[in-house]
Amino acid sequence: METGGQGGRGMGIEIDPAVFALESGRACANESLIVLGAADPGPAARALERACERFMLVAEDGREYADEDAADETGLYTPNYFSEVRHSPRGPWIYLDCKGEIPGPMRAGLLAVLVEELERAGLHEVRVAVPEDTDRA
Repeated sequence: METGGQGGRGMGIEIDPAVFALESGRACANESLIVLGAADPGPAARALERACERFMLVAEDGREYADEDAADETGLYTPNYFSEVRHSPRGPWIYLDCKGEIPGPMRAGLLAVLVEELERAGLHEVRVAVPEDTDRA
């Protein structure tokens, strides 16, 4: 497990290594994530909404650009689309369309944004994972 910021509390934000990663035997990267363990899913959902807006500014080099124009000027790939936040009994989840490929630097940038938004929402002890099929129903 990877961990995000600690915020001086407990175990911190735990990131499953499969989030936004290419797993062995798969043709494309995992492009969905779910936030688990939030006592109240509302702040987690709002953190995902803010993170998704920022995800669109993270290029394949891992940098988060100031705005869409700045990102476009680089000629580097950025995500194409994000879903609205969806809710399952286990927690809120999203899908980020990156055409199945999320280079390592981009993954690191996306996860940094996610951790920052979760911490900003006061969610210091949650787990981020790939949704199960039952979450998507």
